[in-house]
Amino acid sequence: MHSRLLLSAILAASATACSQQDKKPRLAERAVVGLWRSDTVPAAATAARAYALRMTSSGMAEFTSENVGRQVTIERGTWDGADSLVRVVVRGEGTAARPTSLLLAIRGNELGLVEFDTATWGAQGLTLHRR
Repeated sequence: MHSRLLLSAILAASATACSQQDKKPRLAERAVVGLWRSDTVPAAATAARAYALRMTSSGMAEFTSENVGRQVTIERGTWDGADSLVRVVVRGEGTAARPTSLLLAIRGNELGLVEFDTATWGAQGLTLHRR
């Protein structure tokens, strides 16, 4: 009976360790929360663009894109992070358009796109700086 209990305890501990092994550690909020801005990005077909991303400790995100001197677009949604990656999913208010999903890597005081469409973001992607 004692060996059965011991075996059950060992199996339970092993299962717990295995299930936690695949989970990535959650990114510290202080590493991401706040305002991040891009430098002005040249755009071929339109005026130069500027971007800003604000993330809150409650997991909310606001992504602003501006055709400098013209139109400002604000999209709201959520963010989550693990290791050094941040996933932001936002959507424009009152629109049926697909949400914008950004996968960014944090490198010190910079957030840079990891996976992106070069037709949308250019060959360099998007880099945001902590402000």
